[in-house]
Amino acid sequence: RQIRNKELRNSFQAKLQERAKLMEGRPAPDIPFKDIDGKEMRLSDFKGKVLYVDFWATWCGGCRQIIKEYEPLKKEIGEDKVAFIYLTGPSSIKKTWDILIQDIAGEHYWLNKEQWGYLWNHFQMTGLPMYLIIDKKGNIAKQFTHVTAKELKELLELEVNK
Repeated sequence: RQIRNKELRNSFQAKLQERAKLMEGRPAPDIPFKDIDGKEMRLSDFKGKVLYVDFWATWCGGCRQIIKEYEPLKKEIGEDKVAFIYLTGPSSIKKTWDILIQDIAGEHYWLNKEQWGYLWNHFQMTGLPMYLIIDKKGNIAKQFTHVTAKELKELLELEVNK
């Protein structure tokens, strides 16, 4: 849902950003996920590479729109420098997810209720979409709910060039 009152929306977004800063610099949680082929992975498997993690849902129109907006960055920055990881939970219908991810380059993980709940609580998420940038050492560099494609490119390049 969208908050229509601009002042209230800005205040709410400021509080979310303030809370997100508490996570920055801390190690990312390293729980196991299974990819679409059933292979287990962990975020630590990507250590040495910058990670862009997108928490989204198939039913979330805003999530799907932002995925399209950010898509060109994958070629501009290079998937060899940044791993683009997409996480969704059990509220996304698996068959719909299977179809949608075919057009989204990156790593895709459909999480079970326990995994999704753990991450939802760990990051104090209040809605979708939500994003993380994880640095090469496995620490959370940035947690946010939205930035422009230009701002995201700058954030990712900053981490890649460290």
